[in-house]
Amino acid sequence: MTVELEAYLKEVDRRLLVCPKQRRLSLLKELRGNISAFLDERPQTTAQEVRACFGAPEEIAAGFLKSLPDEELNEQLHLRKRVLTFVRTIVAALAIVLLLLFGYHVYDGYAYSHGETSYDAPIEGIPPLDKSATDTY
Repeated sequence: MTVELEAYLKEVDRRLLVCPKQRRLSLLKELRGNISAFLDERPQTTAQEVRACFGAPEEIAAGFLKSLPDEELNEQLHLRKRVLTFVRTIVAALAIVLLLLFGYHVYDGYAYSHGETSYDAPIEGIPPLDKSATDTY
């Protein structure tokens, strides 16, 4: 198949995203087979003639979606809504975490540059300083 026909099938696929995946794949497989058979019978056919014969992607998708039961479409739409809500929640949580980390980074940089940080307690694994050694400098 030509690039134009692949783009045509992708457009049909894109318009059927609310359709259950198995049904969408079976429709696309059937449509691809019909187009191949049409091209075998008429090898000199252009992509525009195929589009004129089979219809616009919007028409194909609308006709197929009308044939599906309403319950099935509602279930798919509800599932898509839940997935989108979940993704938005995760993105919002990540944004909040990143803002908090950035805020802490800014605060820590400010505190360090203004001498407001001091470590009075010894750091684990490092022996305490010998006062006489520091007095020599």
